[in-house]
Amino acid sequence: METDAYPAPLTWLQCHVVKILEAAGVPSFLFGNEALMIYHFYSGPKSTELEWGIPDRFMGKATKALEEAGFKLHLAANNPEHGDPDYEFKCPPDIATRIENAPDVWLYHASRICWNFPDPPIGPLGVNGNAYYTVTSHTRFYSSTDVHVDRPITLYKRGADNVTRPTYDSERYLHPFSIDPWFSEQYETNPQFKEKYRARPYWYNRLGPNNPSLEEPPVYVKILRPEKWIEAAILRLVRNLTVTDREEYSDLTLSKVARKHLRRRIPPNLVLENLHDPFRTYMERLMQLADAEPDRTKELRDDVFLQRLYNVLRAKDQLPPHGDTAIARPDGAQPNLRGILEAARSGSHRARDDQYQYPDPDPLNLLPQDLLVELLNSPGIREKWAGRSH
Repeated sequence: METDAYPAPLTWLQCHVVKILEAAGVPSFLFGNEALMIYHFYSGPKSTELEWGIPDRFMGKATKALEEAGFKLHLAANNPEHGDPDYEFKCPPDIATRIENAPDVWLYHASRICWNFPDPPIGPLGVNGNAYYTVTSHTRFYSSTDVHVDRPITLYKRGADNVTRPTYDSERYLHPFSIDPWFSEQYETNPQFKEKYRARPYWYNRLGPNNPSLEEPPVYVKILRPEKWIEAAILRLVRNLTVTDREEYSDLTLSKVARKHLRRRIPPNLVLENLHDPFRTYMERLMQLADAEPDRTKELRDDVFLQRLYNVLRAKDQLPPHGDTAIARPDGAQPNLRGILEAARSGSHRARDDQYQYPDPDPLNLLPQDLLVELLNSPGIREKWAGRSH
């Protein structure tokens, strides 16, 4: 099989999918196991699929763009209530025959993953980055031990002292042509290193397929920042807190993050202080549980805290109905978000907010994440999820 056109097949396919989607005006972000591997949260077997979050209103354009590019729709709306994707695509024959075990492309409505997050941007993220999204090639995720990993990595140029790491949010280090001199030297002098990459030193964020070139603009594959992935994972746990016998993969990953990653700052800058409350408090409590039971092998979970957070969010109409389905929002509907925030603060949404059962909320009343965090940290409400109210 000829592989020169795809020296880093998963990286190339990620960029290829993003190029197709962005040409159609569709924003997207990579998640699932591939994103967790980039965060260093997951080290299991290579994924058999690439999973993408698509803002709900763009899903029709996304499926059309992929079909027109030769991807074959395999399944649609299989069983989203049990975590299945909304759409499964097989790679076109010309790609499938040149990438061994070519992964499927799975699309999910973004509201199933992070229903109140903003859309990811199309193209570069800008000088100051983005509070919710970053790129798969960010230097933050670089590790010198990753030479065997097929994923986009931007190798940074060291400073004059040859050891200085870059500022993680610098636009310069989002660009895929920053070549670490160590990488160049290894590539030129170490045959084993070169064989692992099977590519030119700048393969990692290139499109190709047949002639990777510095003349082509880079493609930026977006993922959630690790801190935002944690926030979204906790919110999904709360959304389905009352669902019995439901397996949550998020529990296992959050346990690993609490036991190891927050302590070791993997990836760099992942610290409690960079999480917003109440999510920071939840992870802090998991770390305390890990310290209290160092030999425990099961997932860490604080149901008491989750229940308090569930009660607050349900009382304020800030949780969608339980399950794993997309959240229906009429096209063009624009809720008065500040009005909703003020009403939630005042308690006028519910006559009583200390009950366990509430009717399903109107999805149009769901606040964006930044306003939700503001609400949860407002006087009177913070005390409820923190367990200090009487």
